[in-house]
Amino acid sequence: MNSYRGDGSFQFTQEEYDEDMWKWVIKFLLTIVAAFVLFLLAMLPTSGNGEFPSCIQLQPPGDWAHYNEGWHQIAGNGLLWGQDDVYSWEEGYIQCYCSPGGAGVQTNWYPDEGGEEQGEDWNLEEGYYSYENMGYVCRESEPTPTILPTPTIWLTPTPTLAQVCIDCEENAQITPTPTRSIEPISWHQENGGAPVCVGQPVTKPPLYWPSLLERIDSDTVRVRWIPQDPHAQRYGVKYGMSKDSLSWYTEFPGTSDSGELNLVPPGHVWVEICSISSCGQRVCGLIEDP
Repeated sequence: MNSYRGDGSFQFTQEEYDEDMWKWVIKFLLTIVAAFVLFLLAMLPTSGNGEFPSCIQLQPPGDWAHYNEGWHQIAGNGLLWGQDDVYSWEEGYIQCYCSPGGAGVQTNWYPDEGGEEQGEDWNLEEGYYSYENMGYVCRESEPTPTILPTPTIWLTPTPTLAQVCIDCEENAQITPTPTRSIEPISWHQENGGAPVCVGQPVTKPPLYWPSLLERIDSDTVRVRWIPQDPHAQRYGVKYGMSKDSLSWYTEFPGTSDSGELNLVPPGHVWVEICSISSCGQRVCGLIEDP
């Protein structure tokens, strides 16, 4: 214990001195650790999760780019027909694609020195970017099935480049005829064997996210998807109440991009959607957790 010396000062024992010194050392070390942690947090790359508004909250036209219709490149996917808007945002850019059937893809672009996408390739500002895709319902489905033009006339390799006619005069623009014919099939028999179906194969599944599934009433849900394969003649939908047990199956025409599933019990619904060729060959997408 410290004691009064009579001359206006206090005298500390060695034990008290050591105790105060340790307290000071601990406070100093804690301050250093806290400063180091804050420094590391400040140096972490920006993540796109949760920092961008939803496309539902944004009103077209996009301030960076706007197209009422055309073929548009979606990062990580192929060319998709529909409307496309790109908005500048403080953390990067928001690309809002909307298919004719109401199934949309939101792509959040954020600056990332370790990203693999160069901004110039996507008509964004210079630098490297990372991105994340998510599905959303951009509008109500059209009352009749949407017939998509085949992607052979327009080419828009980036979200913001003008549509260009490939085999026409420079910069000439045309309107694709919205036709999608049923592909013919033939049967080939060789050396007396069983006939074999010959037709165009499918190579891409439709795009689908659980957010494109909405419940209409107690036992009916509407599922939307975005066609990717021009050779798909119909779409097969497997669904169920468990990821490991897709007990139900139905099919929709190749001209459709949505459909209703009936007699579906309440609860989460797992869905797998497949592109099916004229010969029955199929390519299915991933089963995403709802």
